[in-house]
Amino acid sequence: GSLHGLVAVVVGALLSLARAECFPDELIESAKVWAADSVESMWLLIAGGKIWTNLVPRVRPGCLKICSDHFDFAYDALVYQDAVVSPFMKRLKVKRSLLATAIGWMSNATTALERHWQPVNRSRYVRGPLHFMTERLLVLMAIRNLITPSDPTVVDHIIVHQLMEALRRRQDLFLARGSERVSNLFTMEDSVPHDDVFRLFPPVQGPARQDHIMDFLGVTSHEGYACVGTITLMPGRALECLTRDVGVRQPPIMDEEYYEWTDVLRSVAAAAERSHRYGGSTGFSFVEVGSLSEAVWAIRAAVAFHRLAPPGAPCRLLVVDPVNFRNTSVLRAQLAKNLPRGRCRVDVATDWVGQSPSTPLVQILRRPPDAAALVWDLVDVDAQGAEREVVRHELPELARSVRTLHLSTHGRAGHIEIVQQLRRAGWGVPVEYPPSSVKRVGGDYVVSLDGHITAYAPWTRATDGELWRSMLI
Repeated sequence: GSLHGLVAVVVGALLSLARAECFPDELIESAKVWAADSVESMWLLIAGGKIWTNLVPRVRPGCLKICSDHFDFAYDALVYQDAVVSPFMKRLKVKRSLLATAIGWMSNATTALERHWQPVNRSRYVRGPLHFMTERLLVLMAIRNLITPSDPTVVDHIIVHQLMEALRRRQDLFLARGSERVSNLFTMEDSVPHDDVFRLFPPVQGPARQDHIMDFLGVTSHEGYACVGTITLMPGRALECLTRDVGVRQPPIMDEEYYEWTDVLRSVAAAAERSHRYGGSTGFSFVEVGSLSEAVWAIRAAVAFHRLAPPGAPCRLLVVDPVNFRNTSVLRAQLAKNLPRGRCRVDVATDWVGQSPSTPLVQILRRPPDAAALVWDLVDVDAQGAEREVVRHELPELARSVRTLHLSTHGRAGHIEIVQQLRRAGWGVPVEYPPSSVKRVGGDYVVSLDGHITAYAPWTRATDGELWRSMLI
């Protein structure tokens, strides 16, 4: 990606800095050379017009000289941008003076390209460089927004993707980290202690079965499902895939799923504590809305409850997705790999949620037999934007049916609206961070693609949230 980016900047230099000596067809011919030949092309340009003339016979020497003379302008813009982004991605710090200079250089380079857009506006060789230069400017603007006290959470989606890619490559710290403190592969620090709930779940060690990965709870997943596509953009999951043959496991690293982990494990621990108190007569109930075929969070929750609860304590799962559960073979295989047969009751729903028309989520929660009066311990919703409509229209009913909500959010405006509605309705919201953000939460920075919200129903905050702590004694 960075190599193609450099090529695009070079093409941008050719097109943006050309004068009347360069006709549109000459610019396009020059751009074709840069698009076809990457590293060598850059050095040929620096070497001067003679070699380049042999490569691009249809371009006159005068045009080549102009491109060569002004190459430094675009190149310096790229260097300034890299001088800001690289240290920022490592330490969340950057000199404001350097940031201002980089924004100025990149803005000028982008403006120059836009000024010369019209003569060759039909060429795909122009659209790419303009898009790239604009993206580089947006990244710099995102960093400026991040370090501005007036709104420190607003970060462009582009830079969050870059940060995630940087995180997933730093697996050396993953292997070296301990179990007492949270490793943050973004800041390269482990300054914050793990949430106390992780003390209840010592990591399961040893190699995973062939062609599988294993998380610290011991949950096994086939690498064909767990290590493909956008799933591995989550640094924690990516590192599980990259180190699957090592057999050394620790609690999760600090990525956007860390607080989803804590919500699941806290709900499990509270349910297990109640079950022990009442002789195993009470159990645990969990709903995953917007689930993948392997129902990763539902399986994790069930395995965690099985580890803590009295033998035979009731366990109930409900997984909801309109597409992924048309065939439940993957789900059944995951259950068989990770839990004793029949350990948890599992219901499946293929309804759409939060759309018009669709079944209200509360009705889906009450649909399984004997679930009409059930209060679910945790409802985990990742519904690709539909969470906004669920909160808008179903919050009073959810407050009577749910102890804890974990919501993934997919738009900044929707995230803000949901947090405001939850708090107005009396829900406790101890943790929230918006989509495409880098936000300080609990003493550490969280880099997040999706937003996340932890919410406790009004009636549970004072009596239920910390019950599990008695199990630490």
